[in-house]
Amino acid sequence: MAEQVNGMKIANLPENTTMNDTDVMIVETAAPKTGKITFLNLCKAIVAKLASITTDKLETTAKTIVGAINELNSTTQMLRVGTYTELLTCQAKTWRGYTFKNLPEHTFSFPIIAGVGDNGQLEGCQVIRDFSEVGKILVYSPIAQNVNVMLVVMN
Repeated sequence: MAEQVNGMKIANLPENTTMNDTDVMIVETAAPKTGKITFLNLCKAIVAKLASITTDKLETTAKTIVGAINELNSTTQMLRVGTYTELLTCQAKTWRGYTFKNLPEHTFSFPIIAGVGDNGQLEGCQVIRDFSEVGKILVYSPIAQNVNVMLVVMN
């Protein structure tokens, strides 16, 4: 490979930290022959190699990287999320139980407080999941007020 470019040693050339499609790099081919390649063509060559090279280290049926990604995309289940809301009338300093009815079969759920009524006090309000029954929650309010609760359900 050439040791100098325009009279300057290659090791002393400034380093670029960003690349544009038309930027040129020096390469030495297997011939050996020194030449140049644009960044865009280098990227195209890398993509082509990734699409064609195979490896047994992949735990998929497809053994190319692109094929393995496509296989995983086609077999991965999407996460389904649903929300259910209810406005509950709560007494001061009392836990109120509520069970959301007709929920779909799900693997995980969690409750959140979505808000309180007009002139309400969000500070001190709490909501927890009661696992004694599917969809059951307990809501606590420091004052008598309406509390809007939401149950987020994931499958």
